[in-house]
Amino acid sequence: MRWPQPDFDTGTPGAARVATAIVSGRAVPLKGMAPGYTAKEGQFLSFVHGGRRYVHIFAADGTVGADGTLNANVWPMLRTSLSNNDVVEIAPPMIEGLVSPGEELSWQISVDRLASFSFTLSEGA
Repeated sequence: MRWPQPDFDTGTPGAARVATAIVSGRAVPLKGMAPGYTAKEGQFLSFVHGGRRYVHIFAADGTVGADGTLNANVWPMLRTSLSNNDVVEIAPPMIEGLVSPGEELSWQISVDRLASFSFTLSEGA
């Protein structure tokens, strides 16, 4: 599902991809981005590797160079290795996982007929 970022416009980051294989760490070289795009500290992104999504946050501001590349600092540390050309979802970032076992799923319908619900989602490892 889309990861919400209320009151934040992601703009047009381009078609970001991982620029080289990465085993671990917090620095991820990206390519295929729109030159001049600025990633903001606290902005979410997701990596798609092996058919699974992993959500992360830009740990620092960064501006994409004229060649469409950005050396992104992310948080938390990578939980999986990444391959060259893995897709990077910035607009919008996505999250996937399972509703945590033992967590109570709750929902309400208010007078204005809007439904709200809450749950805990655990990403796969």
